Amino acid sequence: MGQPIFIANFGKIMRSVSLSHRSYIANNISTSHWKHHHEEQVTRIIRQLVQSKKRYKIYGYGKRSCQECQSEWKSKSPYTKESLEDYLKETSNELLNELCEKCNKMKPISSFLLYKKSPLEDHIDIKPTIEIKLSKEWNNYYRVFGTWKCQRCSNRWKSAHTYISLQKFIEKSRLDKDDFYMQKCKNCEEENNDNCVISSYKPLNKSDRVRDTPHEAGLCAKCLSGAYCVHDTFVPGKLANDFFFL
Repeated sequence: MGQPIFIANFGKIMRSVSLSHRSYIANNISTSHWKHHHEEQVTRIIRQLVQSKKRYKIYGYGKRSCQECQSEWKSKSPYTKESLEDYLKETSNELLNELCEKCNKMKPISSFLLYKKSPLEDHIDIKPTIEIKLSKEWNNYYRVFGTWKCQRCSNRWKSAHTYISLQKFIEKSRLDKDDFYMQKCKNCEEENNDNCVISSYKPLNKSDRVRDTPHEAGLCAKCLSGAYCVHDTFVPGKLANDFFFL
């Protein structure tokens, strides 16, 4: 199986095997598969940042986390539009990985923090204007918490599995129908129900992910595509954090 196809269908593969075999499969996946997948995600996000029509200065930091010592930190050096453009010309390992000072291991970037202006100008730890987490990006779409409305029956619902255009998320601009993965209204019996719209959305928080009911894979765009979904029973935490340097 080709590398890109394997990664795209990882969730489907893991759901089809027993729990006892999942650890074996995960431990025998080539780390180069995960490295390639990670680099593709980083490249997609950087392209969207560089190509953004929003007229603000690109300035930010890479964020990393270490599961072994439970530490999180921002990159020592900020990135700018120029440095991101340089990355696209020649992939820089410096942007991808950084040393964890506590456990002395290299860790990959986990999110991009974007500011309207340099936090150093105010000498305080201000919140970023946008945080783009790699774990939420999927093929140039981004997972958010969305409020939906059916235009046929006026039914409303909220979903933590809403995927919108990454570009529109960065620009915080209005969504058109081609800018999100459609969700179907449960109340309407129409087989081809495409009359639902997102009335509002926001970045996904931990509190938004708390669920009292099972995840409905049949209504999840990511599950239906065969991609690995966050609600799969097996979560390759160590691989996701250390796939470069096992």
